Formats: sequence, C-alpha cells, structure tokens
Amino acid sequence: MTFVLGAQAADDADPAAALPAIRERIATLERDLAAHRVALGTARTALATLAAELETVQSAQQRHHQEIIAKTAELARLEAEAARLREDLAGETRIVAGALRTRYALEREPKLKFVLSPDRLNAAQRQLRYVDYVLTAANAQIAGAERKLAGYSALRQAQKTETDRLKLLQAAEADRLAAIDAALAARREAAAALDAATREEAQRLAALKRGMKKLESLLGRMRVKSEARAKRAADEALAGDFGAHKGRLPWPTAGAVTKIDKESAEPGGASWSGVFIAAPAGTEVHAVAPGRVVFADEFVNLGRLIIVDHGAGYMSLYGRNTALAKQPGDDVAAGEMIATAGAGSGQSDSSLYFEIRHNGKPENPILWCK
Repeated sequence: MTFVLGAQAADDADPAAALPAIRERIATLERDLAAHRVALGTARTALATLAAELETVQSAQQRHHQEIIAKTAELARLEAEAARLREDLAGETRIVAGALRTRYALEREPKLKFVLSPDRLNAAQRQLRYVDYVLTAANAQIAGAERKLAGYSALRQAQKTETDRLKLLQAAEADRLAAIDAALAARREAAAALDAATREEAQRLAALKRGMKKLESLLGRMRVKSEARAKRAADEALAGDFGAHKGRLPWPTAGAVTKIDKESAEPGGASWSGVFIAAPAGTEVHAVAPGRVVFADEFVNLGRLIIVDHGAGYMSLYGRNTALAKQPGDDVAAGEMIATAGAGSGQSDSSLYFEIRHNGKPENPILWCK
C-alpha cells in the first residue's frame, strides 16, 4: 500500500483520511512481524536441537567405531591364543599317541622274557609306570586345553556378537546422521527464509512508520496553521467588535467610579492606570467583551487579578477580587461572570479595580464604557 505525502496530498485530498489505513497496516505488519519472530525463534531452537543431536550421534558413532576396533583386536588376540592352544593340543596328542604305542608294545612282550630275566621285568614295570605318568599328564593337558578352547570359543562368539551389534548401531547411526543432515539443511533454509521475511517486514514497518510520522507532522503543521488562521480571524473579529464598541461597553459591575492615574499602591507594584468601582464584597464581576483569559492569579497591590485578551492588542484587567471564576486559557463571553469583587491589597474598602489597555498602553475606561 502506498501513501502520498507532501503538498500534493494536502492539495488534492485530506491527508488525515490516510492515517487510519496507515495505522491499520502498521498494526497488521506488527502482528505479522511478531508472528515471524516467534516462528524464527522456534526454527532456531529446532536448529540448535538438531545440531546437538548431530553432535551426540557423531560422538556415539565415533565411540562405537573405537569399540569395534578394540573388539576386532581382542578377537585377533583370542584367535591367536586359540591357534597356540591347538598347536599345544596337537603336541600333547602326539605325546599320548607315542605313549600309547609304547605301552601297547610293552604289553605285547612275551611273558617268558620277564620270567627268565627278573631285571628286565623290573625295567619294563618302571617303563610302564613312566608311560602311565606321561599319559595322565598329557590327558590332563589335553583336557585343560580343550576347556580353554571351549572358553575362547564362547568368548570369541560373544565378542563377534557384540561386534556385529556395534556395526548394526553404526549403520543405524549413519542413517540417522544422513536424516539429521537433511533436516538441518531444510531447517536452515526455512530459518533463512523467515529471517529474510522478518528483515523485509521490519524494513517495511520502519518505512511505514516514517511515512506516518511525516504525515502526522504535515497534519500537525496544517493544524497549527489552521488554528493560527482561525485565531487571527477570531482576534480580528473580536478586536473589530471591541473597537467598534468604544463608548458603549458595559461596566464590569455596578457602583461609583473613581478615576486614578499614575499612582502605585506600593513600591514594585502596578501603577493605577484605570478606575476603582465601589462594590460590596462578593459582587459578581463580568467580562465587558468576549475574549480569552490570559492571567488569573495574585498580583502585587492588585490582589487577585484576572486579565482577558480581546484580540488585536486589546485587554481588560479586573483586580482586587475576593475569588476568581476562570483560569488562563478559558474563553469568556461578553457579560459572563469571571470573578467576585471585594477588598484587596490591604485596602479596607471593598471595590473592583478595572483597566483597559491597547498594545500595552492604558486607555481611559470611562471613555470606553457607557
């Protein structure tokens, strides 16, 4: 949406008509931007989670790889040990076979030889005992070797089973790593798109806000100019009315009028350049013409003072009041009550001080009021 700002908009259409649409567009963009920022935060969290999972799976795969290397080395050691045992077993088996042959040969000797030669019988008996000892020892070695071989076989089978399990884990981890890589690539692409959209919306929002600020500034200047024109027109009309009523203005309150010129009630105070109007305390004081209150407060030797600006340099002053009914900035109509009269500034008598000025110079109220 494009909004024309500047003199063209001011001349061709009311620029204020564009403000609601701009504000609505800004609100929409802010909502979209907030949603995109939330989505971007979620995407970044997902990326961090996937990256952490990737690191965990990679660490597990590396650990399993080291374990497989260790298991393979252990299998090789067990295989070498089993080969050595098999060689020992073959040696013991050969010993047993030789001993058995010797025993068989001794048992096949003719009995007559032993009867006729007692020494030979004793030697044969010793040899048989030795052969039996060798057979017993060899059989024990063979049994121990077979037990060890059985244990190595079981251990090798367990190691192989564990190695196969680790290899399956590695394969599964490789598949998981591929899936995580693909997910990371997709997440990164989505996060980059969200980031680009967020930056673009932020730029559009900033540009739109700058445009609204310019438009509001333009409307402010137009409003100030309009108010200034209206005030000048009102002041001119008011001044025209005020000047046209010279000699016919009403008095602010009823009572005997005393003219006092160029006197000051106390040092540093205002000079008496108007008149005193005798009025009982609490008597209403009325504006002599329409205008705007520009001062309403205590003033040295004038007591509670209220000043009304009638435009084009004309002002009316009302002093020595007991109470003020208006505040600075209030508009007043002709004849509207603005205060109540009474004694003021240390005076014992009750009276209202009234003065008219034009461009700061005192005017004789008697010449203005009928």
